[in-house]
Amino acid sequence: MKIIRGLRGNIPQQVIRLGLKCNAKCLFCNVPPDSGEPAGFELAARAIYRAGAVAGGGRVSISGGEPTLYPELARLIAYARKQGVEVELQTNGLRLARRKDVEALVSAGLTHAFVSLHSHIPRIHDFLTGVPGSFAACASAIGNFVGCGVQTALNPVLTTANFGGLADYVRFVRRSLGVRAISLSVVQPRGWAFKNLALVPDYRALNVPVRAGLRAGLKEGVIIRNPICGLPLCVGSWYKYPGQCMEYSLGKLGLPFSAIKVKAPACVKCAAGAYCAGVWQEYAQARGFDALKPIAKKEFNCGA
Repeated sequence: MKIIRGLRGNIPQQVIRLGLKCNAKCLFCNVPPDSGEPAGFELAARAIYRAGAVAGGGRVSISGGEPTLYPELARLIAYARKQGVEVELQTNGLRLARRKDVEALVSAGLTHAFVSLHSHIPRIHDFLTGVPGSFAACASAIGNFVGCGVQTALNPVLTTANFGGLADYVRFVRRSLGVRAISLSVVQPRGWAFKNLALVPDYRALNVPVRAGLRAGLKEGVIIRNPICGLPLCVGSWYKYPGQCMEYSLGKLGLPFSAIKVKAPACVKCAAGAYCAGVWQEYAQARGFDALKPIAKKEFNCGA
């Protein structure tokens, strides 16, 4: 059982991990699943209570592993709602392809969903998750969430297998799935991802597709956010969208960066240095610092 404090956009949020048991086999997973059972209801409810008290009217995000494997998930959601906070479910969607299963969670009080759809191309998504048919199940789950009025955001993880199609992904999820929010992560070279380093892109290769994806988001009306597990501000021109970057928000609030990251020597010259933590230590070891370029003061509006 673990509580992680954070933000989703500008909303205070506590992430409740029920356990690491999972029904997917994602090649890039930085916390490989274990075979243990998730926490019992009493332990989970105590964590929800503590998180609700801290959130103060914010949001509790129920995570795993895969939380839909938890047999008392609906009961836990209902309990969380009684604490006065909104409830988000982080899921791969594999067990929510049937609308009635989503409706049961909505009836319990589910308000938000954070869904891991990693590509708009079925074979690529299935390859990355290690589960044949996972794209179809995940897309159905997203349709069910949207159809039931659940505020739905997607959490694609950029790897060498999918980054080239980011703009098409943005257009697909907006036009075909009705989704208007994306949290754009990038693979962390930890866990299974460390064993599959070929999936870890050199950040220099991400500049063009990320810029194209951000432009597509503007055109399609899709908000794309750069989370803690996303990219440095200099990669993909994220510095032009500071209000959509988690680390920028933390810097503006004077809060510490929670992730273990490192900066290149050249980063001391960057105008955005107070709002960016750099890259994962393991990324620097595997790919170096060549992708990091200091942002000039005239290019960065820290008051955005």
